[in-house]
Amino acid sequence: MRKNSFETIVLGVFLTLGLIAALVAASDRYRVEMRNRRVELTLDYPELRALAAMNNQPLTALLSKFRQLGVSGLAINEDTVASLEQAGAIQVRWTPGGVHINVLDRSGVTAKRLRTAITDHDISILPASAANSPDYIIISAPGERPYSIQLDYGDFRQMGIGLSPTALAVAHSSGLTPVARISNFSGVNEVAINRTLGQLENEGVRTVIFIGDEVLGFNGLEATDTADLLRKHDINFGDIEFGKQKGAETLAIALHGKLVRVHSITAAEMGTMSEQAAIERFTLAARERNIRLCYIRLLTDAGHQAIAKDEQYIAKIAQSISHHGQMSFGLARPFQKTNVPPPLFGLIAWGVAAGFVLLLRRLWGMPTGAAFAWLAVMGLLLGGIAIGMGETGRKLVALVAALTFPTLACARTDLFGSTPTAIMSRWNAARAAVMGLAQASLDTAGGIAMVVGLLATRPFMVKVNQFMGIKAALAVPVLLIGLIAVTGLPDLSQSIDAARQKMIRKLADLFYEPIPIGYFCLVLIGVAALGFVLLRSGNEGGIGVTAIELKLRLILERLLPERPRTKEFLVGHPAFVLALALWYRRRSKAALPLFVVGTLGQVSILNTFCHIHTPLTVSFTRDVLGLIMGAIVGLALFVLVELIANSPFWRKLGFTGKVST
Repeated sequence: MRKNSFETIVLGVFLTLGLIAALVAASDRYRVEMRNRRVELTLDYPELRALAAMNNQPLTALLSKFRQLGVSGLAINEDTVASLEQAGAIQVRWTPGGVHINVLDRSGVTAKRLRTAITDHDISILPASAANSPDYIIISAPGERPYSIQLDYGDFRQMGIGLSPTALAVAHSSGLTPVARISNFSGVNEVAINRTLGQLENEGVRTVIFIGDEVLGFNGLEATDTADLLRKHDINFGDIEFGKQKGAETLAIALHGKLVRVHSITAAEMGTMSEQAAIERFTLAARERNIRLCYIRLLTDAGHQAIAKDEQYIAKIAQSISHHGQMSFGLARPFQKTNVPPPLFGLIAWGVAAGFVLLLRRLWGMPTGAAFAWLAVMGLLLGGIAIGMGETGRKLVALVAALTFPTLACARTDLFGSTPTAIMSRWNAARAAVMGLAQASLDTAGGIAMVVGLLATRPFMVKVNQFMGIKAALAVPVLLIGLIAVTGLPDLSQSIDAARQKMIRKLADLFYEPIPIGYFCLVLIGVAALGFVLLRSGNEGGIGVTAIELKLRLILERLLPERPRTKEFLVGHPAFVLALALWYRRRSKAALPLFVVGTLGQVSILNTFCHIHTPLTVSFTRDVLGLIMGAIVGLALFVLVELIANSPFWRKLGFTGKVST
């Protein structure tokens, strides 16, 4: 079973073509990301009105100050019949013939808003004489003939009647864009939504954030119909990050990602959160998760000099997000569509297939004909899936890439298939270990390019769709490398059958071999650590961040352009460097287990790029910093190990012996 150079060249050609296609797709995504670096800072109108009143300040003057700090949006909740009742604009009384509503506002504005809202919600207006039961509502206003509607008052009380004209006038006079906050309603239909959105468009609204646990049109209209109406009126859907609104997911899918991601801290959270923590939350949301509208609530404990403290708070948020002008402020807009042609995804899939066959050859070995057959089958299969199954198919192919390339990077023929001819000097071992980390990272980068290229479309960039199999992508490569550490790679000088028999024999020998209690404990620790990483992985990890780790994160975020991932620079990369350095020093008993742990660093750097809603520049900077810091930590550990290598305890563990053959 000898290596065939022609076979390797053919696989290399397909791999190179796939990489080129992936880089073209990635560059298109990068272009779209760099063209939308503008964030809208939006404040809450009721909070600002209360702040101005409590401090005896004109509201317009207060808004002017915040506008100079970068605020460009004013969130206005729609009024309801209930809010009119609470404000004393209407009077309600119950009779056997129906509920009577008397409009007390003699200007005619409230009466007009009520009638317009009733029409917009597609509710039939009847003569007052038609009311003959409690199911009717009779509305009377100065200078108008009474009329009635057939509707339960409980539903009517919650009905929105549009944005306050006063609030809209304040927003426009202050140079701020109104951000509408409206709610879903009973009996919602296409006509009602069209009228509601048309009114918002006429009032200058460009983004709507729905109130409550439902989006507009839920349980009454198809998401595609609501999406079409939003596009018709050129109004952006404000998709609340971490929100659980019913219908939001299907609406976002129907919009194909043409939305604005919103991050907000609720009033309840603001009551228990420090100012610095809130600033960092908005900063990370905007810079690292493609949030384009920050809905900011003012400080709840500002106390004395409340306006000055809130101004400082907003200024700090703006300064932190901008980061020396890298991001700007203004009206939020959706990301543009990427223009990756579908055939390009098929070409990337063939590159993934070539990488998969290379991994098969390294793990199991195969003759030339079998390798070409595998390439043809996998190329056609993955290519067909990537093109024919749309986003779901591309996610499947991306998962194959995520499983393949880190494993290929760590399945080293020198470490698992041979023995160093001589013990290297400490300097040469350290240098070779760092070069080994660099080489493995370049191999993993091939998988990164494939994943990024396959998922380089807008729905993934705004988290409408996501990479799937994140836990499998973390666990499977580590487990495969652990298996290789036990069985070794096949000897390419042997026949296929002989190589297979040798691997089976090693597994059988391991099963019956006695294990020292120390190594057994180390294995348990390793398994527990892998389980901990898996529970912490994904978009909603099952285990929270400890207080110590949170403090470390905050320190790194303040000192570095981007914070590297803890499992990379403190665990994976140091273990990788230390393992290779010890192996070159012929300390195999320590090297092989450490190398399995080091595999975690490679799967993690690819995992970083699986979070497509994180900008490419952020992920790249994070991984590079993690590699540099991890290599430094690994070298420091190697120096420490070498200092104690001749101690009696070390010799008793048997870590000074040679690699077994």
